[in-house]
Amino acid sequence: MKPPIEGMKTMPLYADDELMMGAWVDCVNYCITEEHRLLEFKQDTGIDMMSLVGCSPFEQMIDKATGRDKEYILRFCDWVTKNVWGEKE
Repeated sequence: MKPPIEGMKTMPLYADDELMMGAWVDCVNYCITEEHRLLEFKQDTGIDMMSLVGCSPFEQMIDKATGRDKEYILRFCDWVTKNVWGEKE
């Protein structure tokens, strides 16, 4: 079995259950809207997710072209899996 998003390094618990994978997606979406989760992520990784949200369209194009946006999202998904959802061993 492979992770739900190509490039992730973690495997969420219940990854073999479609309903639970929908719940995992909801969990990630919820966490990205919670300021305290974003602060914990920044403390743990040094990555400021708000820099992706609050940047200009030009900066967004650069992030997309360099892959920075995808890298940050993958790291955030891995972090949520490890620290909030639970990781399959």
